[in-house]
Order: sequence, then structure tokens, then C-alpha cells
Amino acid sequence: MSTAGKVIKCKAAVLWEAKQPFSIEEVEVAPPKAHEVRIKMVAAGICRSDDHVVSGNLVIPFPVVLGHEAAGIVESVGEGVTTVKPGDKVIPLFLPQCGKCRICKNPESNYCLRNILTPRGTMQDGTSRFTCRGKSLHHFLGISTFSQYTVVDEIAVAKIDAASPLEKVCLIGCGFTTGYGSAVKVAKVVTQGSTCAVFGLGGVGLSVVMGCKAAGASRIIAVDINKDKFAKAKELGATECINPQDYNKPIQEVLKEMSDGGVDFSFEVIGRLDTMMAALLCCHEACGTSIIVGVSPASQSFSVNPRLLLTGRTWKGAIFGGYKSKDSVPKLVADFMAKKFSLDALITNVLPFEKINEGFELLRSGKSGPVTVTPETRCPQTLGQPQRQPVAHVTVTSKTSFPQTAGSPHNSDTQKQVSVDTGSPQGHPAALLVMPEIRCSQTLGRPQGHLAAHIAVTPGTRIPQTPSGSHDSDAQYQVSEDTR
Repeated sequence: MSTAGKVIKCKAAVLWEAKQPFSIEEVEVAPPKAHEVRIKMVAAGICRSDDHVVSGNLVIPFPVVLGHEAAGIVESVGEGVTTVKPGDKVIPLFLPQCGKCRICKNPESNYCLRNILTPRGTMQDGTSRFTCRGKSLHHFLGISTFSQYTVVDEIAVAKIDAASPLEKVCLIGCGFTTGYGSAVKVAKVVTQGSTCAVFGLGGVGLSVVMGCKAAGASRIIAVDINKDKFAKAKELGATECINPQDYNKPIQEVLKEMSDGGVDFSFEVIGRLDTMMAALLCCHEACGTSIIVGVSPASQSFSVNPRLLLTGRTWKGAIFGGYKSKDSVPKLVADFMAKKFSLDALITNVLPFEKINEGFELLRSGKSGPVTVTPETRCPQTLGQPQRQPVAHVTVTSKTSFPQTAGSPHNSDTQKQVSVDTGSPQGHPAALLVMPEIRCSQTLGRPQGHLAAHIAVTPGTRIPQTPSGSHDSDAQYQVSEDTR
């Protein structure tokens, strides 16, 4: 029976308030309005920006359905939708592309002016499509992917190859694209002969390494204190891997000595003020470019001596790898299907959707190992229809988590030793992917009423809280990384 135009009942992970666990609730998802799309979610990722909401460090309205890295299948569309149709495989876009604003028309920018990265918690029209227990639920970044069904604006969804494996290409919805694009698009001129340094080897950092290799860098120096991550980094293209704990001098000095005065490109994929400064100082003062990829705490800042840039350095950053989302995501999926890059190395563990709280604990602790479970869960239903009891699987994939934003124990004036926690001692990532497929038809020999939902969790760089206070631009910072 068609669900188009009807309210759908399904499961979602609802966060009722900060500093509380998620609650798996039955929610009602309204039909899409004009220029909106309702999607059956097949994969949805967890990253530190989601956890900032849980911890209270990112203030948004509650209750809320989080999640912003995902892939799914269009269930129905509202009036006026022309770019997707029911049955299309799609990736929701936390950074939309309206195609009409001055930023969308600028070929060098991607920060669409209709983005809703500010925490208002609604659709573009200011209303919600989720209700639970008679209460309206807030949206997160306009896409709210921790639900079996979600509604997004047409400008925030991209149609992708019908043959693409959603449990893999969902990474293109955030983490992979952010890292890969930072090298191939934001840096722009990484070429044969260039030397690059990548700070942090979580999922996004590894994606930067992949991007540097694809762009033709001759040397890619990976920087991390967790030596267990070096093999994976080299597999993906790193030519050298160094651990700051092996040196008695600031890591930027080590890198300058290794690269004839400084690297051509440096990438900070951690989100700490100290490592951002180290990344800037390690690139060549006359021609180096340093790209900020990690998200730093909004409440912290530092001062910089302008002479660090006056001599010719470039310091820049970009969101979502600099890509225009609606145009570029289908092309990236096509490149994946053409085997121009692989995402397999960024996928590790398996968890059920119902254990999303355990996934967040893995994210926070840096602990992660192979996990596969098949808990029973309810299949989505439309109002007034009986529910069926499918088996849900969840797979978990690779993603660099972001730093904490409040309550830092570090003091930048007294502690020059920067500790960067990049995951478990085994090198397993702490980021997670939730992949519930919403089909209620027969799947892989299972009886009718069972669904092949998956959730994936992956490698992520977990970062401790960032020290507050300004930096002396002439000071040298010893960057070490602690793998708890």
C-alpha cells in the first residue's frame, strides 16, 4: 500500500534534552509539503558534531532528531519537486544548494545562503515534520537522519547512481567529502612534486590523505601519535608517518626540517587551536598553504602575528570540502562507482540502531572493535496499519570526530604540550554509521516482514578539549598526541 500523502509512523532516536541518552521512540513523520522530499533512510552516520548537541556544547532547541551523514531512498515528494522522484537513491545534504543566491552563483563558494546550520531546528518554512507523544520535534541541520524516515527540502537532497551501495556512499554525505575535497578542491594546486602534511588520522584525516594522493602529491606526511593508524594511512597514500612523541622539539620544526623549510600544504583535521597553529607554522613561509578542516570550539580564538602571512603563506578553510553539494555529491558517487577511490578502508564495525547510545560511548571513549548484532526492531508503518517485526542490522563506519567546546582542563599559557587523542590504542576509529534500511519486503532469504537495516561505525580522530586563551604567534608549540 502506498504511503504517499500519509503520515508515517516509524522509529527514530530522539534526544529529549542535553546530557541525556537517546530514546528510541515511535514518531510520526508528516508528508512532504511543496518542494520537499520524504526519504526512507538506509544509512546515517554519527560524528562529534552530533555529540556536541548531546553534551550541551552546541545549543539547539529540544527535543530533537539528530544525524547529518546519510543515504536513503525517496519515498514520496511534495508538489513542485522536479529533481528527484520516488524510488531514487539519494544523499541528504546538511549544506544545501539553492542555485539562486550569490554564493551558489559564485563558482568559488559553496556556503549557500539558505543553509540552516544555525540552530533554529526547523525546515525552510519554519515548521517541523516530526511529532512524538503529541509534541513537535526539532530538525537538525535540515535533514535529521537518525530516523527511519525523514523530510528534507529539495535543495538539500542529491540523486545518486541507482546501483550505488548506500551503506558505503553514505560517507560522501559528510566525512569523506569534507576531507577529500579539502585536498582536491580547497587546496586546488596540490600537484606532482608537492609535499603535504596531514595532522590527524581519523576518518576525515584519512580522506585528506586520499585526496592528496589523488591530486598528485609526491610526499604525504601523516602526523599522529597512534602508530597503529600508520599502516592504514600508508595503505591510502601516506608516504611517511611520524609520531610527535618521538621528538623533543615542536612538530612544526620537525616537518620544516623534513621538507626543506616547510611543506607546500598542511591540513589540520583535529579542531584544536594549538594544532592549527602548528599546521600553519609547518608550511613554507613564502609559498605554503594551510587548510583548516577540523571544527574548533566557537567560544575560543587566538591572535596571530600578521607577519606569518605577510611573507606569502596562505591560511584558509572551507566547509564540506569546498564542494557545491547538490552538484558535486552525484559526481563523487560516480567516481566511487568508477573505482577512482575506495571507501572500504573507512568501514569497520557493526551495531544495531537500538544501540545508538553505545555507539556514542564508543565515539567518546575512542574504543571500537568488531561488533555485529541483529536485534529485533519495528518496521515503519503508516497510520492505522499494523506493524511488522523485522530484524535490524546496523553497520558502523569511519569519521573524524570534532573537539569538545567547553570546560577544557588545559591552559594554553602554562601548558605548551598539546595532547591529541586520536582513538583507541589499537587504532580503531570511534565514529559511527547507522544504516537502517526501511524495506519491509523479503531480504536475503529472510521471511517477509524482516528488514536489512544496517548501522556502520568507523575510524575517527577523537580530540580532547581545546585550551582557551590566545597564542603568542612567535611561540613554538610541541604537538603530541595521546591515544587513550
